[in-house]
Amino acid sequence: MGLKEELQEKQQECQTVSDYVDLARGVIEKVSDEEWAKKIYEEAAEWCMSSQDYITLAKGIIEGLGDKEKGKEIYGQARDVCATTQELMELAKSAAIDIADTDYVKDIYSVAQAKCGKIGDYLTLAKNTIEVLSDITYGKEIYKKAQEKCGKIADYNEFVAGVLSLFDDREWAAEAYDKAQGDCKTVNDYSALVKGVLEGLSDKDYAKSIYQNAEAKLASGTDFINLAQSVITDLEDREYAKTLYQKAEEKIDAGKDYMNLAKSVLDNLDDKAWALAIYKKAEPTFDTFGDYLSLAEAVLENTEDVSFAGEVYNKAASTNPPAAELVSVAVALAEKTGDKPSAVEILKQAENKVETLEEFKKVGEAIVKYADDADDQEWIDQTNLQLEKRETHADLYIDFIKREKECETSSSLLNLAHEVVDKVEDIPFARKLYMKAEGLCRFFSDYKKLAEGINKDLSDTTWVRRIYEKLEERCTDYYDYNQLVEGILETLEDKEWVRKIYRGLEDRCAKETDYVKLARVIIEGLGDKEWARKLYAQAEDRCHTRFDYVCVANAVFESLGDKDWAKAIYRKAEAHCSDRFHYEYLTSQIRVHLGDDEFMKVVYIGAEGKFKDALDFIYLAENVIRYFSDNAWAKSIYVSAEKATRRGPYLGALADSISLHLNAQMWATRLRKLAAKT
Repeated sequence: MGLKEELQEKQQECQTVSDYVDLARGVIEKVSDEEWAKKIYEEAAEWCMSSQDYITLAKGIIEGLGDKEKGKEIYGQARDVCATTQELMELAKSAAIDIADTDYVKDIYSVAQAKCGKIGDYLTLAKNTIEVLSDITYGKEIYKKAQEKCGKIADYNEFVAGVLSLFDDREWAAEAYDKAQGDCKTVNDYSALVKGVLEGLSDKDYAKSIYQNAEAKLASGTDFINLAQSVITDLEDREYAKTLYQKAEEKIDAGKDYMNLAKSVLDNLDDKAWALAIYKKAEPTFDTFGDYLSLAEAVLENTEDVSFAGEVYNKAASTNPPAAELVSVAVALAEKTGDKPSAVEILKQAENKVETLEEFKKVGEAIVKYADDADDQEWIDQTNLQLEKRETHADLYIDFIKREKECETSSSLLNLAHEVVDKVEDIPFARKLYMKAEGLCRFFSDYKKLAEGINKDLSDTTWVRRIYEKLEERCTDYYDYNQLVEGILETLEDKEWVRKIYRGLEDRCAKETDYVKLARVIIEGLGDKEWARKLYAQAEDRCHTRFDYVCVANAVFESLGDKDWAKAIYRKAEAHCSDRFHYEYLTSQIRVHLGDDEFMKVVYIGAEGKFKDALDFIYLAENVIRYFSDNAWAKSIYVSAEKATRRGPYLGALADSISLHLNAQMWATRLRKLAAKT
């Protein structure tokens, strides 16, 4: 077999672009047949799938045939199939060697540049162009495009790192950092930028200027605290940090921010006096137990100022927290500040907040431990007794506590408190229930029942007096005052206080009814009829109408039983009567209260002398018959009625009354005839 036949046989066996290129090289070298080689290259082109295939083919054509134009054409096809910048960079590098046409290679790099997505892609591409073309200027042009991708501070730092590592251009780096400041929004951004400046340029002055620029953009005190922290960490500049802390202090007004500032000042400047002053600014902004407790613990831990910490612990206790939290405050005061008196006062508060047996045990143990003053011995003894009672009557106390939680009214708590006293004689527990009941009192009667229960079960007259003092302020009418006085007399037996109350009411009396009401309650409360008599006299002096006089007369008789005085006042009322309606009201009151027929006759005689109208006389005659059965007197009144109505319209009514009440039919008939004529 000849050489040509052997090469033809190999052509049939080619499976890759490399196989075809190697075969074409053999054809040129062994048989010098370029036309055949061209056909082999054309057949190889049909096998190209990747950029590397095209590069292999282009190199073969240029090396075998010396045809750079054809090689460019193949490189162009290779460029079109490149999917990544890495492939394009390899293509450019190969083209630079094979074609040695800078502009052509730059065209390839332009395509590669369009595919760059990250700053790192641009950096790699720029490095590659410099290595391949030895053209730093062109490398810069490519890398400048990377700056357009910068949005975050991390991007700028990455970009500048490339500027410095690849071009060692500090001026360009500084320009980039200047632009980066415009994209800084938070302290973290500025801090990250400063770290980049220090790492890349090692320029503390420039780094400090960045933080100074940040001051104009930051608004909150927290930002300035964080900025100061960054200055300490990055620049180790304590004086500048102090200035920033001062600005932070001016801007903040929230308690937790003050606490963060104080902690940062301590950590970075070790200034306990300043930190304590900041903690004191935090205290007025708080109003919850948790905030006060956190502040007190921070003060102790960071400044060791037990005096201020104690004040804050007491503020925490004043927020009305549960018993367990009060115990924790008491323990802290006793153990950490040495203020046992305050601890004891808080334990007294905790004792009244106990809701479970376990809570009482904790409170009780704390009382026994810290209440070591001689004056507290009785309390300690009572606490030990209560602990014993709760152990002995565990089931009862479980029921008591369960019911206490269910109580929603003062009356239900009063009942429970009395039951506690009745069944286990636990006075402190009952006191706690009464205190809780007082908080639920709404109405006058609620407070009165509370005072009665406290007096009966606790014998605490001081507490009872305080309740009645509060009730005195709420009294609005004589019923209230009567109830108040009744309670004071039943529980405190303080007649002098009652007299003082009544004297105050007397000073406010204006109308006769005011004096009457006061006189009644004084008799009911104190049984002082002499004082009441003086008040009734005042009332009588202020009467102006028959109703006024009747009111006073009724009260005088009912309260004092003084019939003569009552009659005298009724006679004054009579002076204001002029017709049957007036007298009907007066006589009905006299009849109900005095029941004195002789006095009634005197009043009717007075009426007879005043009446002018026939109907008034008819009314009077009928009442004389009804109440006294005195027909003769009634007849004389009827005569007066006839005279009053001789020319009037009431003859028929007079006739009917005479017929019915006197049975004087002839007189009645005459009057009817007379009425018919008129």
